[in-house]
Formats: sequence, structure tokens, C-alpha cells
Amino acid sequence: ALAERLEPYCARAFDSPERGADMQRLGIVVHRVAKGEVPSRIARGYRGADGQIARLNRDYAPTRLRVGQELKLLALSD
Repeated sequence: ALAERLEPYCARAFDSPERGADMQRLGIVVHRVAKGEVPSRIARGYRGADGQIARLNRDYAPTRLRVGQELKLLALSD
């Protein structure tokens, strides 16, 4: 029941290039890749795992990470 109610928000937040309130409600942040960053370090910065980046970003390829690329991540709390 809860999953069914959340599904439209999740779909918009994860699949849309837009940024909005739906993303914030779900704890999704947009990270802009800086020079020298690697996927594992980015994910650790948000207390996530490397695989999270691939699951949340359709066009993500870890070997083609580029400076300025925007990645959606879940900002996990303590």
C-alpha cells in the first residue's frame, strides 16, 4: 500500500531530469562531479554504496564519469 502511494513520486524523482520538491521529500540530492572524484568516494560522502549511483542514474557509466556531471543520490542519515 505504501509502496504504491510512493511510486509516482519515486518515478518522477528518479526518472525526471527536473529537480523539485518530490526529490527533497525522498531525500534525493544532486551531486556535481568534481575533478578527481571516483564513484566510491562520492557514494561514501552520502553514506551510500557504489551501486546506488547506478540504480538512481539511467545514463551513468562509472568509467565515463566527467567533471560537472550531475548525479542523483540518496542522502542517508545516521
